[in-house]
Amino acid sequence: LDLGSFAVLYRTNSQSRALEEALIHYDIRYVIIGGLRFYDRKEIKDSLAYLRVLANPADTVSLLRIINTPRRGIGKATIDALVNASLEMGIPLWEIINDETSVNTLAGRSSKAVNKFAEIIKHWQNEVENLAAVEIVEGILEDSNYIHDLKKQGTEEADNRLANLGELCSAVAQFQEDNEDTSLGGFLANASLASDLDNLQDGQEAVSLMTLHSAKGLEFPVVFMVGLEQGLLPHFRSINDPLSLEEERRLCYVGITRAQEQLFISYATERRQFWGARDAAVPSQFLAELPEDLINTNGMKKVIYRSRRQSKNTKNTPVKKSANNLGENWKVGEKVMHEKFGVGQVTNVFGEGKKLSLGIKFGKSKKIIDPKTAPMEKLE
Repeated sequence: LDLGSFAVLYRTNSQSRALEEALIHYDIRYVIIGGLRFYDRKEIKDSLAYLRVLANPADTVSLLRIINTPRRGIGKATIDALVNASLEMGIPLWEIINDETSVNTLAGRSSKAVNKFAEIIKHWQNEVENLAAVEIVEGILEDSNYIHDLKKQGTEEADNRLANLGELCSAVAQFQEDNEDTSLGGFLANASLASDLDNLQDGQEAVSLMTLHSAKGLEFPVVFMVGLEQGLLPHFRSINDPLSLEEERRLCYVGITRAQEQLFISYATERRQFWGARDAAVPSQFLAELPEDLINTNGMKKVIYRSRRQSKNTKNTPVKKSANNLGENWKVGEKVMHEKFGVGQVTNVFGEGKKLSLGIKFGKSKKIIDPKTAPMEKLE
């Protein structure tokens, strides 16, 4: 099989970022079907332009991209006047924008907006050495009203762009975990490597990456469906709406039937949520609807099908407790399935009898839980 025989399917565009970075790391050619590569998306380019200006105010190309993005009342005539002045004086555009007297002279009625923009940039430039890179990203996107502008639009496209910005913050957080150089400049250099890759040459085979919506009508010998977790597939907006949930189920069916020979389905036990925070992930309810006798798993079958029994029995009531939940025979290392937090592992046993409680690790988070009342069950 060549690379063109493989496809990776996911529910939302923002999920492609981690896949793209892994493929780049292992030098595997890929192509995004029905969309843009992560670092080619408008909101990501805008965000990186903000960060580049913080790292290097003399980057006029990036400065021009963001000076009126989102719209803040700085028109083309004003921008042209500022640019022309910088060219005639032979100095970077930022030196003009950073000087309130020059702005008041050149920008007229737009001077207030230009000065406010300059203040935002200067504030976050001063914070670059004091804060973690992910805090800088979150801060500049909030203060510039970029996030507010997308939320105000209230469209599905805007929601997708917000999800991509959340994934950008996850990328920054992951970069800080994986590298010694955790500076903003280090992340920007890494992002440039990903965004500057040449497009595929004609005739080159490549792994196909696409959303489930884009996969309709296509088939591949080998298909990977990733991110089958509650909140992703089915999407969190659809879980409590029967009609929308059924549409998500049909979308899952579309993905499954794209495979001609082999289908690999995966879910994460923990996932970075928006803005880089980690949380435990719960397997998709659709996994438990698959015929059990047709599934080969890596040992998680009990988790998947136990979750199905729980979801049927505990929509409005806690999970029925087994005898072990009553406070006896708990040991460090045992695994549990919690209705809300997913799969966890016992790390501590405190007290005994009626006063017994458990320290349990769910992904990266640790919680102290009373096994007598918690909606969870021990996994055998």
